[in-house]
Amino acid sequence: MRAIEQLFSGFPQVEVPSGARFSAHLKCEQTDFVRFNQGLVRQSGHVDQAECTFTLIQDGRQASMTINLGDDPAENLARMRQVVAQLAGILPELAEDPHLLLPEGVQSSIDLPDLASDSLAQAVEDIAQSAQGLDLVGILAQGPIGAAYIDSTGLQHAWQRSLSLLDYSVYATGDKAFKKQVAGPVWDGVNFHSQLNEIRERLPILFQPPKVLTPGTYRAWLTPAALGRILGMASMDAFSYRAQQRRQSGLQRLLDGVGTLDSRISLSEDVAGGTGPGFSEAGFAKPAKTALLANGKHASALVNPRTAREYGVPTTGSGQYEQPTSLSLAPGDLSKAEVLHNLDTGLWVDHLWYLNYSDRDACRITGMTRFATLWVENGVPVAPVNVMRFDDTLERMMGSELEALGSEAELCVNANSWGQRSTESARLAGALIRNWALTL
Repeated sequence: MRAIEQLFSGFPQVEVPSGARFSAHLKCEQTDFVRFNQGLVRQSGHVDQAECTFTLIQDGRQASMTINLGDDPAENLARMRQVVAQLAGILPELAEDPHLLLPEGVQSSIDLPDLASDSLAQAVEDIAQSAQGLDLVGILAQGPIGAAYIDSTGLQHAWQRSLSLLDYSVYATGDKAFKKQVAGPVWDGVNFHSQLNEIRERLPILFQPPKVLTPGTYRAWLTPAALGRILGMASMDAFSYRAQQRRQSGLQRLLDGVGTLDSRISLSEDVAGGTGPGFSEAGFAKPAKTALLANGKHASALVNPRTAREYGVPTTGSGQYEQPTSLSLAPGDLSKAEVLHNLDTGLWVDHLWYLNYSDRDACRITGMTRFATLWVENGVPVAPVNVMRFDDTLERMMGSELEALGSEAELCVNANSWGQRSTESARLAGALIRNWALTL
């Protein structure tokens, strides 16, 4: 991408104070956005931006500044030189950083494949034509995204990918809707048409009188999207080495040997299989794959450089909060075609939201059902279910009450584009739970 080339060509021309280390971390995108409502294009736009964070380090002190880079190489060079001067003026006023760790002995990595050619017009035509007669709302974001790191020691990382993401819902009435994603390096019209065919088949169910449930436990199928919300909630602290050392991890019972998970649960941070770069903002390389849970047991944790320095352990190149950015769950053996048959009678849960801990020490998570939660009888969806609150522990959901895992993992991409497009993703299968606790 142009921004990466300009950073790499201009950076060596910046004079750095003697004995100092200067680095830059770049995030860039060239994205076409198209907003749909009632299956029609309502708004379109293009974003071409490059945000760069510069850091100057000297005598154990560090200072950073973030600016936007433009298209003019000469202007970008002038701004970089101004940043160095400003940071050099700030450093003497700062205290030494006791947890500062720098990337030493790290190999450079340049991952700049030819970007896939994708037709925005084709994707828009597919969506508009296929959605005729449906109240489809959503946003298509399509185009290349990139990241880079360079410092005054000569270390260089660069990464770029094309990513097409349609995050959409098909509404029926009130709060009843089906929500889906179509994600990949290029627009996947086949997957989109398959999703819409399934939605058209089940859409009449959402117009039926809702099934009224009382609080209790129910058999439930959690789709990959729904399970992703639960695992995402737990991942906020469960796999953080710092949180584990401070006994603030939601999986502390598992770490202490008190709690148990099903032996089929194997989770990893799969950077190689994700949609983000293989290096951190601080220039550390990330392992291609880090096992977090293996056969239901704790395997390892995510360690950012500051934590590594504090506790004297190797870093995994994790970000500030030591949360997975490319979570992967090993699939099971329940095929998609057999899900409803095996569910028999119970809940088909499409999405969850408003999740939070109700008891962190027990990894008890609460949240609300959302969109198309369906009541299934004898393997046939028959009625929608109004919004309900669940409250259950991860040990039950992924432990004693886990009946089966889906055999087909789905790519779930973080659709957040506030400020810039997210590169976080997860590959997850769904889960069939014997007794899932609904409280109201």
